[in-house]
Amino acid sequence: MSYFAAFFRSFVAILVVEELFMELLAIILAFVSIGLLIVVSLRLGVLTHRNAQLNKDMLIYSERQLAALDTLLRADKLDEALRRQMAENREEIGKNLDRLRTELQDSLRKNMQDTGQMQRERFSDMAKQQEKLLSSTEKRLDDMRNMVEEKLQKTLNERIGQSFELVRKQLESVQAGLGEMKTLA
Repeated sequence: MSYFAAFFRSFVAILVVEELFMELLAIILAFVSIGLLIVVSLRLGVLTHRNAQLNKDMLIYSERQLAALDTLLRADKLDEALRRQMAENREEIGKNLDRLRTELQDSLRKNMQDTGQMQRERFSDMAKQQEKLLSSTEKRLDDMRNMVEEKLQKTLNERIGQSFELVRKQLESVQAGLGEMKTLA
């Protein structure tokens, strides 16, 4: 009975270790995800800062252009030039904003792809580790099962041997009793 209890305790201990390992993996994944979110947030902050700086530069550029055009507004011929320049500035600002938006989207898309790839790699690594752990656990269980079977077989053989020895002794005793009865009869 103690072999079965030891086997059962070992089996329960292995299950507890496997469960703790899975919880540890979940915690590690949570930290990796948080780290990736921080990286994405920092990249977004850098791009937002670049956008603000570009807007500031464009505003300064626009103000300088407007100041230059103010002097040209005094003449009718220069009024047309001012309108043309303002349209060009708006178009240039629009192109710059479109380019910045595209860069931001590309950067975010790349970050998301990188994050997805890293998570796939982590999950793949964890699956491999889990397979190794499962294989190791199965091997240990087989070893324990074989050990228990060997000990049970040994104990069974000893008990059977003892039983045959007891039966042999009792048969000898009965035979001796029959021999005495024959001599008495």
